[in-house]
Amino acid sequence: MRFDLSRQPLVPAFLTLLLFTVLTVWRMPSRTPFAPVRCEAPAACAEGASSEAFRPDRGGVRSAESEQTPALRTADSVAASAEVDTLVSMLPDSLVGRALVAATPQGHPAAEATPAAYLPAAVMQEGLDDSLRHAELRLEGVAAADHADTYLAGSGCGAAAGATGSTLPTAGARAAQPAAGGPCGAVAWPSELLARFQAARPGWAQLLAALSLLYAGLCLGRMTVRRNLYGSGTCIAMSLFGMAVCLLPAGGESLAASLAAALSALSIKNCGRAYRNGYAFDSIFRGALYLGAIPLLVPAALPLYLLLPFAVLLFRRTVRETLVAIFALLLPVAVFVYVDWGAGEAIATAALRPLVAFATGVPLEFLCRLSLAVQLALGAMAGLALVASGLFLAHLYAVGSKARFILLYTLGVTVLTGLLVCVPSASPALFGLLAVPVAILAPLLFVRLRSAFAVPLYLLLALAALGSAFMQ
Repeated sequence: MRFDLSRQPLVPAFLTLLLFTVLTVWRMPSRTPFAPVRCEAPAACAEGASSEAFRPDRGGVRSAESEQTPALRTADSVAASAEVDTLVSMLPDSLVGRALVAATPQGHPAAEATPAAYLPAAVMQEGLDDSLRHAELRLEGVAAADHADTYLAGSGCGAAAGATGSTLPTAGARAAQPAAGGPCGAVAWPSELLARFQAARPGWAQLLAALSLLYAGLCLGRMTVRRNLYGSGTCIAMSLFGMAVCLLPAGGESLAASLAAALSALSIKNCGRAYRNGYAFDSIFRGALYLGAIPLLVPAALPLYLLLPFAVLLFRRTVRETLVAIFALLLPVAVFVYVDWGAGEAIATAALRPLVAFATGVPLEFLCRLSLAVQLALGAMAGLALVASGLFLAHLYAVGSKARFILLYTLGVTVLTGLLVCVPSASPALFGLLAVPVAILAPLLFVRLRSAFAVPLYLLLALAALGSAFMQ
């Protein structure tokens, strides 16, 4: 039987989606930084015998068994201790002095030496006060961000940390802020909570990310077949979505990227359902609600709110439906602002947190920091979407009316999402958002190409995604 991409059945497409989903979640961090792991070779840990394992579950306090079982110290704990030594030396002298007074026993040599030199040893002593515990949580966030080779977007805490005079490195400034209180608000930003959950429970985070990606792929495949977007019953959008997600890595923000991709797929699906005769309050409400929740997971996606007026005008919705959609769009952020205000933050500060989170950073910095492989993958996906969009616009009226408007809306989503990589708060989580509209538009190219060209291109894309999964 000839392999026909224009009529790819459900089972092969789902198996391809499942394969690339497993590869995507397999690349996620497998364990938390600073987590003590048993060392099979005690000699390998002899070099770091003087370093104490950092225990985030004990708030950075040294446990009794850590002194009795040095074999539990691994290379990771030794490296973590070195990072703590470096970062603690940057703390203000006032905090160092308070920590030494609270933690250094009488007669200890650290009481007569340079405070910054002995602070890492004093940090591990019992009976630290609340100020030192607060500093340890910040250091843990900085080291976790550096371990994942990414930064946590969305809190807007970098500028706030600079305003308070903190000298911590900017690479982890967002993760270094406390979960509650301080200049960043009384409640942590949802993207930060997801990053902490992914670091603390990597197994559950992988399972949740896999389910989100599978659900997003199934939604895309069902929508493209039911709305007949390509003129043939093909489920190729499912497999292309899996390849796009696997080709564009998200690093330490894989969970946020997966959930954002699922929300984006649901938003496009429900907005497409809103194009019908009669009222469509339920569809436009759900589409706007999913769209409004995306910036909570990816702060750089705040300009996606502009898609709502575009959808209302394109799908010709009434004024009452527009008011319902606006209410649904602002509901997720309004709930978060209300919770932040109820936790003790000023109402003006809480209301401005989404804008602060979006404006934190330097424009184009994220795009310049991408590796060459990621830039090539991003360019390949953009090229596929561009060629497919050109074919679609060249044969615009050869497509059905409903499919035409859905594809036009998806084209707008693709353009706006692609521009988000240039905003100040751009992060790898944007790759999950970008994979959704690209997976909807790219089949237009494979369906219209001859099989002699479409199949090699499809296999080349699959091999590139496989290579990206194993090389990163």
